[in-house]
Amino acid sequence: FTLVWGAAKDASIPQLVEGEALQSANSLGLAASYGTLPLAGLVYAGLAALASTSLFSNLTTNTNYLAIWFDALTYLVSALVVLRLPLRSHRSSEEKHKLDWTQTYREAREGLHFIRTHRLVRSVFIGLGGGMIGGGAMIPLGQLYATDVLGDSKLFGVLETALGVGATIGVVSLLILQKWLPREPVFALSLITTGGAIIGAACFSLPTAVMVLIAVVGAAAGTAYVTGFTLLQENTEEELRGRTFAAVYTVVRLCLFLALASAPLVAGLSRKIVKIFVQDGTVTIFDVDYQLAGSRLALWIGGAITLTS
Repeated sequence: FTLVWGAAKDASIPQLVEGEALQSANSLGLAASYGTLPLAGLVYAGLAALASTSLFSNLTTNTNYLAIWFDALTYLVSALVVLRLPLRSHRSSEEKHKLDWTQTYREAREGLHFIRTHRLVRSVFIGLGGGMIGGGAMIPLGQLYATDVLGDSKLFGVLETALGVGATIGVVSLLILQKWLPREPVFALSLITTGGAIIGAACFSLPTAVMVLIAVVGAAAGTAYVTGFTLLQENTEEELRGRTFAAVYTVVRLCLFLALASAPLVAGLSRKIVKIFVQDGTVTIFDVDYQLAGSRLALWIGGAITLTS
């Protein structure tokens, strides 16, 4: 249902805003989706504490219930807001009530055909997928890298914070400078910067340097996400927009799943290959010992995929 909602949301935004406001809307949407995570943590902590009081004594077996009910309520409120939006459908009333079991297949085929034949849309499609593979690999590998290379697993939380701060800076900067920035070059440059920063972060063992480069990853990735979706909205006809975004969301989720599942395997395989040639996994470069950890090599590969996508 999240896939259906995401595709419908991004396909509907051009009906509500247009022109330069389109990229602003996408930036604010990204901020609303991920910038509210710290606030959600505070709300959860408050509701968990409230559930432990005598007012909710029947919830003592599970204090999470109150937070889950509040979460469900936010979905209902959001649904009521969306129902009031002036969204139009390109289908006729007869088509809306006609049951056609082959319609989904035809629409998916038409959407994929449009993506294949439209150069810009195809490029954005590939870029978002490749970017998700490289960026997604940081999730399972971040903890390993903090432990194996930086020497402290607690630094993983610091790196996550740096990623979020960088994404916020990127989105805010894009909101301010969007009038003077051409979208296509910005999207390509953002992907290149994301991949290069991932590779660069994996090269260092100094926590401060890694933290700065991870912030660059967040800023560039946030910019690429907003700019890519804006390009898709601007260059896709209304009749094909829903099915195009459905295909994009599906591929992005599949690429994320691929990154989450394969990154630890690539790291483990890389570590075994390195030990064949270097017993302790450490090489000496200009009298400096350099550790070829599996997580470092896997991040290089993920960054290279993003860089070349």
